[in-house]
Amino acid sequence: MLSTGAVDPTINFGSGPNGSVNAVVVQPADQMLVLGGAFTQYDGQTRDYIARIYGGSVTGSGTFQFTAANYQIPENAGFAIITVTRTGGTGGTNITVNFNATNGTAVAGVNYSPVSTTLTFPAGEVFETVFVPVMDDLVITTNLEVNLSLSNPLSPAGLGDQANAVLTIVNVDSGVSFSAGNYSVPKNAVNGLATIDIVRQGTTTGSCTVNFATSTNGTAVAGVDFYPTNALITFNPGETDKTIQVQIINNA
Repeated sequence: MLSTGAVDPTINFGSGPNGSVNAVVVQPADQMLVLGGAFTQYDGQTRDYIARIYGGSVTGSGTFQFTAANYQIPENAGFAIITVTRTGGTGGTNITVNFNATNGTAVAGVNYSPVSTTLTFPAGEVFETVFVPVMDDLVITTNLEVNLSLSNPLSPAGLGDQANAVLTIVNVDSGVSFSAGNYSVPKNAVNGLATIDIVRQGTTTGSCTVNFATSTNGTAVAGVDFYPTNALITFNPGETDKTIQVQIINNA
């Protein structure tokens, strides 16, 4: 902070430590700051309980980049939060950079809402967030991607190394079906059973159940050619295949 109480735009500590700082030492020779405390990361980097950071002034307006190369969000989560950071100097009044979310394998208006906006960083500001709305298309698909990009920073600011990123929309839809349209078994099968295979498609992150029942609208007669079978089939997380057996009757 400056003596006026305003943010000092020549100091940029990024996201800082992820825990408390209990001690600070300034190294006289190079003005480095040595921090000690209950933290395991500093500005996203692994630093167990101690870190040394640059303690001098940084002039200029810095560079803009995404905080990650990849972001993920379930398709039914509503919106993804994308964070843009400024590294280096944070000087200048209302420095801007353009943000765009465009089609990758995801389709605008179907899987997400396109976003095109200008982010404004006041002097001393290091982070800005953008909300990208996502949509559940209620269709079983692979995970889909949205391209994120930063462009046209207001001079003298520039773009950092991570000016492009990908937002992955994770499919949450699933369905259960038979693995085939027809099954067959010899009437005189040794074990007297027909094995029916049932598969789960799409996401497998949660449990799901489905009712199974044999019907009486075929040419086989219940009690004469087979025994009626009813069951509740449960797919646990990660499971994609289940089988159930129908007992058949060899009525000669």
